[in-house]
Amino acid sequence: VRVQVFAGGNGRLGNNIGQLLHGLVFALKIHADQVELKFDGGQLPQIFKHKKQTIYLPTAGKKRGQISKSCKGAADASRQKGQEALYANGFWTTRCGGVEASEYHGAALEYLWPLLRP
Repeated sequence: VRVQVFAGGNGRLGNNIGQLLHGLVFALKIHADQVELKFDGGQLPQIFKHKKQTIYLPTAGKKRGQISKSCKGAADASRQKGQEALYANGFWTTRCGGVEASEYHGAALEYLWPLLRP
């Protein structure tokens, strides 16, 4: 199961980082195998080491691709037709419901912080 997150454009940097986190947390919640982060324009390419980054999530395990009720709307909005195991979105308004702030903080520290430029 693969999730593609497109972020950047003309938005504010904080909002663009929020997009990345919504997509990353979605991927973690559906137990995806990998997340492809694509930094398209705006300020994101200036703060991240690469314009495209793939993160492999080894914790998918037996729950791989299982979608909880809180993520069903996000899954329906981002599932790609003809590619059952691919979800792609800008994750601006598409996100899982009921996610605690601590989950976003944890995802940012574990997955995004190492990708930042020094």
